[in-house]
Amino acid sequence: MKVLMIILIIVAVLVLSLFLPVHVMLQYDGKSTKLWLRYLFIKFYIIPKKPKKPQKPKKSRKPKKPKKPKKTKTPTKPEKPENIPENQSTKNIPENSPKTDTTSPNSTEEKSESRVVKIFKAHGLSGVIDILEELIDIVKKFLGSVLKHIIVRKMILKVKVGGEDAYHTAMNFGYFCSGVYPVLGVLSALITFRKIPDIDIKADFDRKKSDIFMDLQISSRPFFLLASLIIYGIKAVRLYLNITRTDENTNENSKDGA
Repeated sequence: MKVLMIILIIVAVLVLSLFLPVHVMLQYDGKSTKLWLRYLFIKFYIIPKKPKKPQKPKKSRKPKKPKKPKKTKTPTKPEKPENIPENQSTKNIPENSPKTDTTSPNSTEEKSESRVVKIFKAHGLSGVIDILEELIDIVKKFLGSVLKHIIVRKMILKVKVGGEDAYHTAMNFGYFCSGVYPVLGVLSALITFRKIPDIDIKADFDRKKSDIFMDLQISSRPFFLLASLIIYGIKAVRLYLNITRTDENTNENSKDGA
C-alpha cells in the first residue's frame, strides 16, 4: 500500500509540474544575442552558452621505470599440408566458391519501385490529393492548438533607422514598417498577447546604420503542448496505417490477378 501511495504522489507531482509555465526570453541589442529558458527558478542558457569552470591542473606523476624487454622466440617454419601434393600450390585452390544469384527479376522490380509510385498505383491521383489534404489539415490543427497556448508576456522592439543619405534612410524606414507591422497583425490573430507590444520605429537622418533593440518574453504550459502532440500524432499514425493497408490489399489483388 505504501509503494502505491508513493507512486501516486510521484505521478501527481509530475502532472502538476506540466501545468507550470516554461518561459523563453530573447534579448538583442544589435551587438549580442541572449536566449535562455526559465522553469520555476532554473535557468537554461542557450545563447551564449554558460562558460565552463576551468579544470584544476592534474598533479604530475613520477615517471615509471622502463620495463626490461622480453625475449622473443624465433619464428618456426610453417608445416606443409599433408593432403595437398607438392606440385600443386595453395594459391590455385579457390577460397570461396562463386555465389549464385537467387534474386528473381520480379523482386528487383518491386524494390526499384518507390513508395510514392506504390501510393499512386493504390489510390490514384484523387486518392493522393485526399491524403495530402488530410495531412495538411492535421498539421494545420496541430500548429493552431500549439500557437493558441503560447502567451507573449512582453514584446519591446525599438528601431532607429539610418542610411547613407536621406533617400536611403526613408527607403529603409519604409522596409522596416512594411515588414514589422503586417507580421505583428498576423501574430496577434494566432498568439495571445498579455500586454500591447511596445513597437517604436523612427527614422534618424543623422545615422548611417540602423540600431535595433528587442526584448521578448514568451511562456507556455507543457501540458497543452504534450496533449496536442499526442492527439494529432495518433491521427497521423492512423492515416499512415490506412495508407499501408490499402497498399497491401492492392499488392495482393495484383498478385492474384497475375
